[in-house]
Amino acid sequence: MIGIPIPVGQEIIFKSMIAGDHATVKAWAVETLNELVEGTRACNAVRHPLGFICFPLLRDGDYGTCIHYWPTVLDASSRKVTAVHSHSWHLVSHVLAGRLTNHLSTISDLQSSSSELYVVTSNTSEDVIVPTGRRVRVIEECSTTFIANETHEMTAGKFHWTEFPTDTPTVTVVAGRNEVGRSNFLVDKVGAVPRCVKRRTCSPADSKTTAQRIVELLRDVDRQGLRATQT
Repeated sequence: MIGIPIPVGQEIIFKSMIAGDHATVKAWAVETLNELVEGTRACNAVRHPLGFICFPLLRDGDYGTCIHYWPTVLDASSRKVTAVHSHSWHLVSHVLAGRLTNHLSTISDLQSSSSELYVVTSNTSEDVIVPTGRRVRVIEECSTTFIANETHEMTAGKFHWTEFPTDTPTVTVVAGRNEVGRSNFLVDKVGAVPRCVKRRTCSPADSKTTAQRIVELLRDVDRQGLRATQT
């Protein structure tokens, strides 16, 4: 659980997510997305290298809250994020629509391995990926699927990869707290050269269109849920 003071602007979101208060989290997300559509809030979406679209809505020191959207237009290979990685931040994620599966792993040194550990330095516009020279093997521990209305946490430094469905879009609210002194890591093939991966910022028009698409998706989820209770 989050154990240190949380900025006032994000306290309700963090606590609601941890408490599993789906109604509050969803209401906040819909209200915020509608503000983007109406132009009363400014936030351009970003296309993340891992394949999803991110709205970086709140930033306050080491804290941040985003809405992540995985549309079905992506091909199947890009929706299976097989690159094992770990974050420098503790995250809480609440699924608003769709589903996801987290595959938790550990790594250990293995000199004969064809995989290498890379350190990733990220900012709002790019990821700089640099080899460490450390050869490792990945050992998968377990996998857990989360569906709409469910919340999960991922501790900083935990290696994992995440799988998303190809038959339905997925929307999550993600709140994170950076842990000072930790690094982001990625497991990749041995011998990859240092590289910089750019994150593409969407135009205001495209951002509004995507926000509207997510709002309509969440409304469809509500309608489907209502029909299910009436049958």
